[in-house]
Amino acid sequence: MTGAVECPSCGAPAGVLPADPRAPIACGFCGTSYERVTAEKALSSLRAEVAAWLQKTAGVAAGAGGASVDAATRTFLFNDRILPGLRREVRRAIDEKVGDVLGSAIVVPRLLFELSGFRGEDSVLLSMRNAILGLRSLRVRIESEEVSAFATTAADRMALDALRDDLDRALFASNAACALAGSFREGAMLARKNLEVLGRDPPGALLATVDPGAAMLASAMHDRCQTLNRALDAVLSTPPDGEALKQSAARLEDLSHTLLTHESRSLRSALASTGIVRDATALRVLAAVASGIERAQLPLAETLDAMQLFAPGLSEVTRHKDVAYLVHGWATAVAAKASGGGLPAIGDTSWMAGAIEQARGRDERCGRVEAMLCPYWAFSVRHSKAEGVFFVSGRQHEGLALVPASAHSNGTLLLVSGDPLAAEVQRAGAHSQPVELPLDLARIGPDMARSFARSVLRSRDLRNVTLGDPTFLYLPVAMTELIGPRGSRWMAVGLRGATPHDPASSLARAQTLAEVVRRARAAASAQRG
Repeated sequence: MTGAVECPSCGAPAGVLPADPRAPIACGFCGTSYERVTAEKALSSLRAEVAAWLQKTAGVAAGAGGASVDAATRTFLFNDRILPGLRREVRRAIDEKVGDVLGSAIVVPRLLFELSGFRGEDSVLLSMRNAILGLRSLRVRIESEEVSAFATTAADRMALDALRDDLDRALFASNAACALAGSFREGAMLARKNLEVLGRDPPGALLATVDPGAAMLASAMHDRCQTLNRALDAVLSTPPDGEALKQSAARLEDLSHTLLTHESRSLRSALASTGIVRDATALRVLAAVASGIERAQLPLAETLDAMQLFAPGLSEVTRHKDVAYLVHGWATAVAAKASGGGLPAIGDTSWMAGAIEQARGRDERCGRVEAMLCPYWAFSVRHSKAEGVFFVSGRQHEGLALVPASAHSNGTLLLVSGDPLAAEVQRAGAHSQPVELPLDLARIGPDMARSFARSVLRSRDLRNVTLGDPTFLYLPVAMTELIGPRGSRWMAVGLRGATPHDPASSLARAQTLAEVVRRARAAASAQRG
């Protein structure tokens, strides 16, 4: 059974209705559950307001658009009073009460909530949800028979459609953003339906003639939503298969590039670029997850949901270009732990007992020791250093800089060429091996690590510092409790003595990783079952 019933929340059509008017109906666009009688009552109430609005705006009764009023009078009233009034109220409702809808990201996975520009309060489509849902009353007014009766020409009807499209862009984009901010696997299905509405056929030549600005907005949103829907398809259609995941990663990267380099420039000229940039960043994050879990054959959407526990780790990221690198590292760690795969790492811990003995104070004894692998960025280094007393000259040196990736402090270690540890680090960075120890998570990406290394090396009077391409690897660190007469303290001890890692934070992040791995394994088992 079908009928003109709309969701009382977002106004989307209900489609097939149950025979029982009290049976629950699930909105296929926002997910709201409602009863038919409730929806009909809400719609009737909104329609009752149209007559009062027409009387106030145009000075005519609701039925005055019928045959009793000639076409010329209806056209005059529409263009002189009704259309200007509707335009004014639509613009005021969106611009003053909602905000920059077009400049807000649509794809906002929960993993990105802590990143600046993606938090719920920073995304208009999420933070202004109630105000956006309030636009439905205007949409009902525009679509009412009472108002459309005054639109006697094709241009007039096109003007009403353009106003309705303005409201739809806010309503359906907000539906999509809210759906994706929840469970990605479940939300992506809802988001696709909303993006299909926004990505329907581009505007025709008549709208471009009547209202070029509206036509450009409609065309840009059409392109943007079609691109995002292709991205969701790449995520949802990916089974836990290495080749499929690899193809999805490449596809997502390509779609991210499409958003930022659209040939007609309509995306960047007609829509605020911020929303485009944020959507592109989100797609790069999805690509990073797909690439990171490729060999483990974990389901992409479910793994992304599991990785939401890592969201607080993004709050400290100051350079957004590092986001994709960090997320890729996290996904790779999840994949390795979930499947028994390898990571670039030095797993030898035989040195720990001697290093801890040297690090402890005279009156201290060693309590608990937690051995774990901590992430590092390694850069090849070339630099010069002033040498000589009477004839000072700069001599070229080569080495390796190690930057702790989970510590926001100056812990850069410079290994000179020929140092046995430098050779061991280079070998570990080039070959993966299964890891048994708990893993800490990276908090800084290669761009920030490069800045740290450059700053520290220059502070040591090194000149002409040149850093090569970064290599990511894990090195063993002992999180050690030292107990003395005045109490206990924790210290992180690495291959070259004390390190700037915070033991409590590192252990907490390792526990979080273990929980994400558990969830990813469960999702993979459920999908295979």
